[in-house]
Amino acid sequence: MQFPVIGGFDISLSREWQYQDTINWYVVNDPTAKTPQSLTPMPGTELVVTLDLDDDAIRPNGLYEYDIYYYAVAGENVWKVNAFQQAIRLFSLETTAGYISWSNNTTQLAIVDSVNLWIYNFNTGVSTKVDLSAFPPNPQMIYYQDARFVLSFPNSNQYFYSAQGDGLTWDVNNFIVQQSRPDTSQGISGTNERLFLFGKVSTEIWAPVTYASVAPFYRDNNFIYEFGLAAKASVIKGVIDNIPNQPVINFVWWLATNVNGQGSFVICTGGTPVRASNDAVDNELAGFDVISDCACVAYKESGHLFIECSFLSANKTLVYDVNTSMWFHKERLDGTYSTINSHVFFNNKHYVGSRFLPQISQLSHNYLTDNGNAIKHTRITQTLIDENFNWLEGYKFEVDCESGQVASGQEPFIFISVSGDSGRTWGNPFKCALGEIGQYKWKTFIEGLGTNYSYTFKLEIFDPVRCYVFGASFNYGVTQQ
Repeated sequence: MQFPVIGGFDISLSREWQYQDTINWYVVNDPTAKTPQSLTPMPGTELVVTLDLDDDAIRPNGLYEYDIYYYAVAGENVWKVNAFQQAIRLFSLETTAGYISWSNNTTQLAIVDSVNLWIYNFNTGVSTKVDLSAFPPNPQMIYYQDARFVLSFPNSNQYFYSAQGDGLTWDVNNFIVQQSRPDTSQGISGTNERLFLFGKVSTEIWAPVTYASVAPFYRDNNFIYEFGLAAKASVIKGVIDNIPNQPVINFVWWLATNVNGQGSFVICTGGTPVRASNDAVDNELAGFDVISDCACVAYKESGHLFIECSFLSANKTLVYDVNTSMWFHKERLDGTYSTINSHVFFNNKHYVGSRFLPQISQLSHNYLTDNGNAIKHTRITQTLIDENFNWLEGYKFEVDCESGQVASGQEPFIFISVSGDSGRTWGNPFKCALGEIGQYKWKTFIEGLGTNYSYTFKLEIFDPVRCYVFGASFNYGVTQQ
């Protein structure tokens, strides 16, 4: 029989009922291919820039692109990088850690480091720390909307806006107030010419004023949401342009929370936000002691838009595939969370920052390792039981993989493990060859699997190969023993 080997992350509260997981793979659907689905490896990375080994690591959200350069914050230093990956140090932020919020107009780059607001002039190369002594302390996020920078502060419901076109000029009397609910600011973002003002338990949408008014923005009372922002580094603004036969749409993504319980991921494309989490994701989040340290990055590779969500205290990374609405896990070889904490798309390439080092890497499906480190791809399948709850005798399990890729002497392997108790325990893995170069008809299978009440399979590949899985078959019999 065809065995449903392909799928995403779906673990229920009862492991006996549902226990599937996919790590460093994702699902591609194509009804006209030889099989309608495949497991496809997540893109790898290759190091391209080391800024300064005396610096601390790239800071959260520490990469930003504009025009012919991209910008990076490593420790206290702000860098400018050109298309040849040549980095120039610009200035010091005077702080060494914390989330970075960026925005810009055509002449000014605004950087908020959770302590200060800095303005860098693209034309003159001059950087200026803005005097905010009359404002609430510790600015948290900044956003540019309709010729004005808008700044949020923690423990305040006021959002201050700059003079038109000038991030250096601020008036303490120029602000809008989030007051539909008794709440305080957690951050700010926007899309479709709308501002998103995030509180702890509520979110308001503000639009630009098109008539004579004291303030340049007004609250749209049709869009007030009863959930807020659980983690400011989870906010992503992006574009969905890779779904066939669907319009191009802008979106805002964040980890939301409300008065009823723990957070869920939501995505908003202009109207009412919709839940992107599934039950398995929300169950996993409910087990984390801390979710406020969630940090998200988004990138589109090979036609799929991925949103990586890393929880630092919980040491976990979840990945959402916007194309399929499926979730997966991403891990390093030692089982810890992804190293990626920031992303830019620059000069038609993806660049990502490291949360551990002052280094920037290129991300691509062309790379089969994580900066030279092996990537372990894991799939734990659905559990098979007899419809009448009889015992099963397993004869042969075969996996349809892409084979014949690697030169002689470097033959890759897939490890197949079998569980008879819904993945609670596993037998010793079978080490199965994937075929040397040119052996495209190589068959990968295991036989003589004994008698079990149920069968769950685990696939693992460690070698740097294009480890695609197209399907599987399982031959078995039903027995009363």
